[in-house]
Parts: sequence; structure tokens; C-alpha cells
Amino acid sequence: MSVKGLGVASNSPYTKPFAYVVVMSRACREHFDSIASLKEFDIPGLIERVNILEGLVSCVRALERNKNVQGTGDNAAELEERVSSIDQSQAQLEGAVHTMRGEILEDMAIMEDKLGELNTKVNITMRAVGNDNHNLYAEGVRQRRMKVPEPRAFGGARDAKELENFLFDMEQYFRAVRMDSEEANVTTTTMYLAGDAKLWWRTKYVDIQDGRCVIDTWEDLRRELKAQFFSENVEYIARRNLRELKQTGTIWELKAMGEG
Repeated sequence: MSVKGLGVASNSPYTKPFAYVVVMSRACREHFDSIASLKEFDIPGLIERVNILEGLVSCVRALERNKNVQGTGDNAAELEERVSSIDQSQAQLEGAVHTMRGEILEDMAIMEDKLGELNTKVNITMRAVGNDNHNLYAEGVRQRRMKVPEPRAFGGARDAKELENFLFDMEQYFRAVRMDSEEANVTTTTMYLAGDAKLWWRTKYVDIQDGRCVIDTWEDLRRELKAQFFSENVEYIARRNLRELKQTGTIWELKAMGEG
């Protein structure tokens, strides 16, 4: 990296260590930005070390300015002593930079390994999610291309065979469209009821809303439909309804209703 514009003469003996510190400082900061998500490491501590390195850069600048001061006459000896002191300080700074460089590089190597493991896991997860999405998309396209025939409506005929065929067709329809929800099965089936069956369901629906009965699974609905529309149950249901009839008026009122 060029050191032009950084305040150090290009021919200075301090140019090389100074430029190295600047490069290390900037590289560390850029690297930390890319791996800041690894919270298990002491990122603030590493940044503090970089700040110390930047402080050492300021020291190098000061030493460079002092060493470039020219002197003549009486102060030549003093300047020579200052240059010697600067050389000693330079050696100490280079030692500190070398030590800190090793510590930072070691921590960065560990963090890069962890980041590599994390990237591998993320890539594996993304591939798995991508495969699942592709499979779901392909399955959706296949289902859209394959038009599933709708079942015929059941009108309430007192015919066991017709009712059994209707229930069987509904189960096949659920499998074809991959309908796995019990609530959806019940709702969809009732949409294919017509005539007397639709009238029966409207009555049942009122009972459900009022809390008098519960039909919230496919098996519940199958059982209720068979109980209501199987031919062997028709006579029993008619007799039961007859027994439940109650006279609420006089014979004369009933006669008047009949004549009316």
C-alpha cells in the first residue's frame, strides 16, 4: 500500500514499519466488519488493539518529524542525542507492533475458521431449503397441470350405495388435492351437499352454532350422514320423530287447521 499523503517521507527509514502499521490497521478494521456476527469472540478487544496500533502510528509520525529536524552549531550534540533516543523508541515500537501483530493474526485465524464453519452450515441449510422449495414448486406445477375432477353432489337420496359412493369420492378428492385438515374436509364435503342433504346440513349447522352438537371431523360427518340417509335408518328415524311429536292444542284447533 502506498504511504503518499500519510505524512511520512517516502525515503525515511521509518516508512516501512509505518506503512505496515497503517495497512494492518485498515485490514483489521475491514476484516472485523465482515465477521462481526461472531459474537463469541472478543471483537471489542480486538478493535481496542487496532486502536493501540493506530496510536503507535501517531508516535511514528512524531518521531519522524523530530528526526528530520536539522541542527547546526551548539545544538548539534543535543540533536544527535535526540536522534539516538528516537532510534531506541523506534525499536520499542517495532517490538510492540510485532507482538500485537502476532496476537491479532492468531485471533483472526481462529475467527476465520469459525466463519468458514458458519458459512458451510449456512450453505448446507440454503441448499436444503432450496431443494425443498424446488420440490414444492415442482409438485405445485404438477398438481396445477393435472386437473382433479370434482365429486358429484349428494342430494339426500335414501340409497346406501349412492351415499357410500359419495363418501368414497370425497375421500379420493381429499387425497388428490392433498387436503389434510379435518376442518377443510368437513367444510368441503358440505359444499357438495344438495337438495334434502343441504337442508339437513343447514339444520345441523344451526345446532352446531348453538352448541347442541359437534361435527368437526371427517368421521363425525360420515357418521351423521349415514345415520340420516341410510335406507335402513329411515323407518327408525320416522318413528322416532313421530314419538317426539307433542299435541299443543285442542282437537277442535287441529280440525280447524286441517279445514283451513
